[in-house]
Amino acid sequence: MKKILLSFTAILFVFTIACNNGKKEINTVNITVAKIKLFKNKIDKDPSNYNNYDNLAQNYLQKARETGNTSYYIEAEKTLKKSLEINTDNYVGILLFAKTKLSNHEFREALSVAKTAVELRPGIIPAYGILGDAYLELGQINNAEAAYKKMLKLKPSLDSYSRMSNLMHHKHNYYEAIMYMVLAFESGMKSPGTPKENLAWTQVMIGSIFLHSENYIKAETYFNRALEIFDGYYLALEHLEEVNKFK
Repeated sequence: MKKILLSFTAILFVFTIACNNGKKEINTVNITVAKIKLFKNKIDKDPSNYNNYDNLAQNYLQKARETGNTSYYIEAEKTLKKSLEINTDNYVGILLFAKTKLSNHEFREALSVAKTAVELRPGIIPAYGILGDAYLELGQINNAEAAYKKMLKLKPSLDSYSRMSNLMHHKHNYYEAIMYMVLAFESGMKSPGTPKENLAWTQVMIGSIFLHSENYIKAETYFNRALEIFDGYYLALEHLEEVNKFK
């Protein structure tokens, strides 16, 4: 038990250092809106290029993550339908369509489309994440774990580590849930171009684990760290409101 506690403290120490070191490198300017405008303009100039629709949809999905505004999921789905009309074999479009279905809580549809993506390119990791998420939401825990482990084996990354963290959280294994989410954060910090919202999200997830464990001080610390990375992040603000109820 003593070794576990020491290891846990070490993990949090590493996470704290990584977070503090990363503050100087994180740009607080939100460029997602600019990207949406960019790809809208590209579509106006060349409406037959399905790649532009895929890129626009990707940024709609990112904007939904940043704001919690679900109307962006609707826009993403409409955009992807247009992309797949132009090219039915468009792998990126298929993958994003599965992600959109998952975001809209259409889990069986997401599962079906994700399976198609896996069959098309079994060596690409994002489809396994969507596959696992859909399985998890449908209560098929063993299938979800198999998908996540495959994803992690193919490429350790923010996406794969965070999926394993969510699975451990679901199993009430909070120590491993935190460990994997710390690894997710560190991996995201090392990967150029990781959206600041994604990094902030990892800290919100760690804070949520502490919140569920009724450790409100640590929960508040991590929610505030999320706001340091992504100013005004709605998800961190919502959880801080929860913490304040217990003070």
